[in-house]
Amino acid sequence: MSLVSILLGANCGVMLADSQETISGYAKKSVNKLSSKGIPAPAQVQYAIGGAADSGPYLDSFNWALEVALHKLGSPNIYEAQELIEKAALTFHKRHIWPQGNNHPRLETLIMMQPTTPNSDGRAPIPRTIYVDQTAVNIIESGNKSVGIGSYLADYLAETLNMAGGDESQLLAAAVYILKQAKRHVDGVGLNGNILLFGSDFRQDGYEQEDIEPLEQIMTEFDAVMGLTFSGMMERIGEERLVSIVGEMQSIKGRYQKAVAEMPLERKRRLNEWMERKRRLG
Repeated sequence: MSLVSILLGANCGVMLADSQETISGYAKKSVNKLSSKGIPAPAQVQYAIGGAADSGPYLDSFNWALEVALHKLGSPNIYEAQELIEKAALTFHKRHIWPQGNNHPRLETLIMMQPTTPNSDGRAPIPRTIYVDQTAVNIIESGNKSVGIGSYLADYLAETLNMAGGDESQLLAAAVYILKQAKRHVDGVGLNGNILLFGSDFRQDGYEQEDIEPLEQIMTEFDAVMGLTFSGMMERIGEERLVSIVGEMQSIKGRYQKAVAEMPLERKRRLNEWMERKRRLG
């Protein structure tokens, strides 16, 4: 099992996951649990997919079957996608899962789907969330949904943070915060984090642990300030200290925005270092 979540904002969305896969209850390895693709005309959609299960190989095969079904789309209609996925999920379970009896693996998959043609107002359509639980396929109207270990915590945090209408930067911050809290508090969620973002301009951005770590450090500072805010509400700290918290929040906001703005340069620096090491090794 693993953690996979989708958060939707204003004309954008993120899918996040940890990378820990536990084998036989004790061995751990790091795997990328998310992937994204585009489907050309007549469908004209892009999608991201990830899931959680007792068996990694079965989940990989299941998600591949769902992707094959999605590529049969004749339009960007999400209900057409729902019907195609239902047929594929049923066929897969009849062939691979149900013959195993009662001890078969349980497969859960999340799909974030977004049409790649603008709305009449020129803006990107809001992505939609499809939740597949074995052979049941549901469209999640609220948009936010988590599966796997830690899903209850992730869904609670997503509701608390209330990203409905949020922009890309806000969604990214929420995704980093949820990953950080889940890795800290949920046994079985760990190793690296991965985030996929569908932007309001239809672009796809991927964030790996090297991108996420500086933002996680900033979220640690955010947690500390939140604790002080609660102490202030309970009158455990003075009025002057409580007023200073606003300045600290502004400082955290500034450092977060600076870290996000510098991310492309940091990625370029890491790429140049990798190319230089490769050149030296011949």
